[in-house]
Parts: sequence; structure tokens; C-alpha cells
Amino acid sequence: MDTDRILSLTDPFHEAALEPGFWPEALAQLGDAFGGASALLATNHHDGGPHLLEASRCDRDLFARFAAEHGSAEENDYIRQLNAMRAGEVLWRQAVVPDHAWMADPIYRNFLRPQQLWDGLVTPLVKDTAGYAVVGLYRARAFEDGETALLRAIAPHLQRALRVATRLGALRDRLGASLTALDALAPGIVLADKAGRVLHANAAARAILAEADGLALARGGALRTARTAEASALARLIAGAAAVALRRDGLATAAGERAADGGGALALPRPSGRAALSVLVAPLRRAASAGGWGSRAPPPRRSSSCRIRSCGRCPRRRWSGGCTTCRRPRPSWS
Repeated sequence: MDTDRILSLTDPFHEAALEPGFWPEALAQLGDAFGGASALLATNHHDGGPHLLEASRCDRDLFARFAAEHGSAEENDYIRQLNAMRAGEVLWRQAVVPDHAWMADPIYRNFLRPQQLWDGLVTPLVKDTAGYAVVGLYRARAFEDGETALLRAIAPHLQRALRVATRLGALRDRLGASLTALDALAPGIVLADKAGRVLHANAAARAILAEADGLALARGGALRTARTAEASALARLIAGAAAVALRRDGLATAAGERAADGGGALALPRPSGRAALSVLVAPLRRAASAGGWGSRAPPPRRSSSCRIRSCGRCPRRRWSGGCTTCRRPRPSWS
């Protein structure tokens, strides 16, 4: 088997695993490699039947009709065989129904013939107790033995791409929920890397940064204070917090990353004369790995978080044990 050809067919799927919008193009390139075939990615849930995820050269309305009319294993020989197959095996239509019987088969007559399709190859990818995902190829002329072998050879690559995509999709959902929760908090919260570049800011922080009164965004997305003295102090706190996070995760290597003080508090005067902003810088905790195939995640970026709040009473204060001006205790948001 030509390794270069396999890689050329699977590279688009590895890209699609990282960027979901690439799946239709990856399927289109796969279909081109199999003689202009229709290519689809679908799931089959044991309690919900087939569902089309992505496709190239496939009529979605006809697929929906097929799922509604022939989606149960009780009446569909193909689904029964797919249920019993191991991930990575290839099901060839000719192995299920010979050509003379296929011409009268309602699946062919009602769903493939209207799309000018005749033969099909299907491989189940990721399987679990709830069901499985499949890649299917369909075209106007019969497939050949060498093409079934090619699909079998690239199936493990498609499996890995789909696993990565599933894992990243779950992480994106969790991240989206977390960022939505951050937006609901009253204090301004900024997630930044060790250079002070903003990775995310919640709604309150975005409003503070938009005012550019004491704290703003510089060109390139880094935090910028109104005065040079506070800029240096803030940079030290952020770099120190990021270094602590690295050391805690066993990722610190340079001497500068080992000698860290772990963040701290800072008061930022505002040119408008309004009460100074109180900034608390702290390292982020690294989430525990979920284990399994998804646990081999890349090292996290050196990051820290800043909480920004002004009590409006004291012109200058530091939140460590409390306000150094009026001695009020640390507020709950810090």
C-alpha cells in the first residue's frame, strides 16, 4: 500500500479534527480519491437510529428519509452487520446483497438511484455502548477490491481524527460554559499569559478595559497601565504567577520560571481621578486530566488570572489581608 497516498488522504481529516469546519472538505477529498464518490460521516445510535453529521455530494433530505424508513436493525441488513462489525472493518454492499437483488432493493431504488449512486463502502469508526460513527462512500459504478483495501488502510487514521475531534468538541463545550459563567461574575476577570497578553476577559473586565482609565489593552493584546511604575509591577506579578503555575505542573525549566513569587495585589491609579483599580494576580490551577486517549493534552500555556475591582472609598489600597488605607477586610470577590 502506498504510504504517501494514505497520508495525502488522511491529512485533511487530521486538520478537520482541530477545526470542525474542515470536515466537508476532508470528505470531498476522500470522495475524489474514490472516483468522485459521495462521502458522508454519520452516527448510528442504538436507540435513535442514523444521523448525518457531515457530507459531500449527498442529499441530506434523502438521508433523513432513509433514517426514518430504514433506520432500524430489525429491517435493515446493513445496520445489523455494522452493529456486529469491529471498528475499522469495511462493509461492501456486494457482500450483503448481490447486484440482481440490489436493483429491486427499496434502499437503492428510493435513496441511491435518485442520486445516481450504485455501490457503497462503509466503515464503522468509533464504537461504544450507545452506538458508533461511520464513514460511507457511494458512487455510480461498482467499487473494486483494491479500494476496499485502501479504505481499510486509512480507517485507523480516520478513527484517531474523530476521537480527537470528539474530545476537543467536549472541551470546547466545557470552555464555553465556563466562560459564560465568568461573564456572570461582578468582578472583572482577565486570563492572561506570562507576557500579560489577554487570553480572555469577562464582561466586567471588558468594560473596564474599554474605558482605558488605569488599565487598557496595548497593541498586540497585552495589558497596559496608565503609568510606567505600575506597568513594571503588574508585569512582575503576572510573570511570577505564570511561573508558579508552571512549577506546580512540573513544566518550569528556566531559572526565571523557578524563581517566582506567585502573583499578588496592586493598586492602579486612574488618570480620571476616580478611585484606583484594585488588581489581584493569581496563578491558574491546571485541571486534572480526564484520562484515557484524551489525556495526552499539550502543555498548558503559561497563564495567570487578574481580578479587578474598585471599592470606590479609598484613593489607594492593596488587597492582601485587607485595604491598607481603611483596614477593611478582604472582600469576598478577591
